[in-house]
Amino acid sequence: MSLIRLSSSCLNGTGGCVGAALTVGRAGRRAGSYGQWLISAMVVVPLLWPSVAFAAISERDVLFLTRALSFMETPKTDMLRLVVVYDPDDADSKQEADQFAAVIGDKGLKVARIQIDLSLLSIDDVEKLDGADVLVITSGLKQYQSSLAKLSEQKGAFTISGDLSCVEVGDCVLGLQSQPSVRILLNSEAASRAGVAFEPAFRMMVTEL
Repeated sequence: MSLIRLSSSCLNGTGGCVGAALTVGRAGRRAGSYGQWLISAMVVVPLLWPSVAFAAISERDVLFLTRALSFMETPKTDMLRLVVVYDPDDADSKQEADQFAAVIGDKGLKVARIQIDLSLLSIDDVEKLDGADVLVITSGLKQYQSSLAKLSEQKGAFTISGDLSCVEVGDCVLGLQSQPSVRILLNSEAASRAGVAFEPAFRMMVTEL
């Protein structure tokens, strides 16, 4: 069971955070810095984002996903290049790509020890994929998930998504959703195929498949 499934009232800033904070606080003492960051996230996120219903991935999801990447154990790196694959004809897919671009920006995003840089890639141009460390599969690309997973492995990258079904079927290594509660899924077999591992403290905090 995931230790970071938080109530929607906590995430939306309408109360209910105290019990969750105590629960994760106990886990934080066992899991170290990740638990401490997670408590901070529970307190800060509701202040930054009021209650809003998102059809696609939100800025909150992007920040959680990028923070999760800082807990990679292997490969060791100080820089990650995220490539967001999207369908320009799908509104939700395009919105997710725009959210990543808005959060990470042209200058990239520093998360803990890692510098994250971003580029967007239309599904129509996916054969041009090169130099990616992490491939973000946006919504609206379900029919392409399997081929994108295989392509990412061939290119030495691994896949993440806001669509948890991508993780459940093994096409994505990591997935997150924050509504109605935070859920982070990690597919161990997909991670092994991609040659990526996460710190034990992080794995304590997620649902591992």
